[in-house]
Amino acid sequence: MRALRAVSAVLLMVLGTLLLVVALVLCVTLVLLPLGVPLGFLAVKLWKYAVTLLLPRKADVRRGLRKGFRVKEIGDAASDVTRRSRRLRKKVRHLATV
Repeated sequence: MRALRAVSAVLLMVLGTLLLVVALVLCVTLVLLPLGVPLGFLAVKLWKYAVTLLLPRKADVRRGLRKGFRVKEIGDAASDVTRRSRRLRKKVRHLATV
């Protein structure tokens, strides 16, 4: 699945590059400028979509984190951070009222 996403991203990048070159040529000829600008925006959108295809999905990142770390340790660390932030908020509120 990851290889298919990478291949499609490369194809989209090639298509985006070709469209960008055509858009630049159209923008150089001032008569076709109104046609070249939207085509350039389309090329940039294709590149953006290709980059999002290359990056890992959110589910893949979560799965990797779960495998790399123990879930219980992450939960303990998160609860420790929330306790510390509550204490700090109480101190700040107390100092603000004084």
